[in-house]
Amino acid sequence: MSPAAANVMPPFNPPFWYGSFAGLWVYYVVDVNKLNSALASQTTSFRAFDFGGGKGLVNINFMTYAGHSGENDPQAYIDILKKPEDPLNPSASSPPSLGVEASNECEFSIVCYPQARQAQVPFGLSVADFIAGNDHTKTLGSYRMAVPCDDRIAVYWGKKNFGETKVMTHPFLYNVPTPNNTPAGGQVGQTAWLFTVPGTVDEGFEFNSKNFTCAPFMFSLNLDCSTSPSFPCNASEIVNYSTYPDTTSGRPVGSRRNMFGSFVGFDFSTNPPTAAQLTIGNSTHPLGRLMRGLLGSAPSPVAAQVFQSQPVIAESSPYYVDL
Repeated sequence: MSPAAANVMPPFNPPFWYGSFAGLWVYYVVDVNKLNSALASQTTSFRAFDFGGGKGLVNINFMTYAGHSGENDPQAYIDILKKPEDPLNPSASSPPSLGVEASNECEFSIVCYPQARQAQVPFGLSVADFIAGNDHTKTLGSYRMAVPCDDRIAVYWGKKNFGETKVMTHPFLYNVPTPNNTPAGGQVGQTAWLFTVPGTVDEGFEFNSKNFTCAPFMFSLNLDCSTSPSFPCNASEIVNYSTYPDTTSGRPVGSRRNMFGSFVGFDFSTNPPTAAQLTIGNSTHPLGRLMRGLLGSAPSPVAAQVFQSQPVIAESSPYYVDL
């Protein structure tokens, strides 16, 4: 059976197991016609979902995570800023493994559905229902228009295994909420999600780690929703769509992230966040142009979701034992 007629994916696609994960999804309302035009630049297999009034959603999904590969090759440390080989080239070599692979990436996506599954789509679903996780058909998902990522291993395997439109960047700069991110001796940690997505490794790189900025950069976001009312939501499984390059024109594929825990949801329609500044940068990568065309100059988010995996061990402060 030819790949174009196959009903199952090739057998080299195992699950990728995340050892830890912290992620933010920020949603913006955009005209559906604009979204469909953007989708058409990459695929004809998906349509933007209309949440009412001809309006759809895009989302910015920032994530920082770690995976345990079980193998640690010192060459991986030497190559850490080197762009990986093209995984679509049959003669390409996979990157050396890191024992603990730390990755930072940000997906810019359009909420859509496969046209082949239109009969199953939950038309009439509201934005609030979607954020709460009430699409039980799991036909709505995020088509990844671009995925900047600063980990060469994730770039290689994201393209090869999942068909992601991934591009390698310089190291991300960020200051985000995690259990370890507390001031020295403090009890209250970082509340805002502040991150900057740098330009590609083919561009220059100047950075300021004190204010988490760099040049050139694709975009930055400062979101503080710590004072906004929140609610638990069950958004898992997270559905992602891509175009898999196993034919000349590619085939539409989906993949699912099973998130083992609850999300925290935010509805900004009546309670806007304290800060929500999105700045589109000067990188030559086309993502900036796409974001300007869809979001304009000063977009306001309508909703957000947060997921933080639970720690598995906590080593508490030391105490004196010579008393």
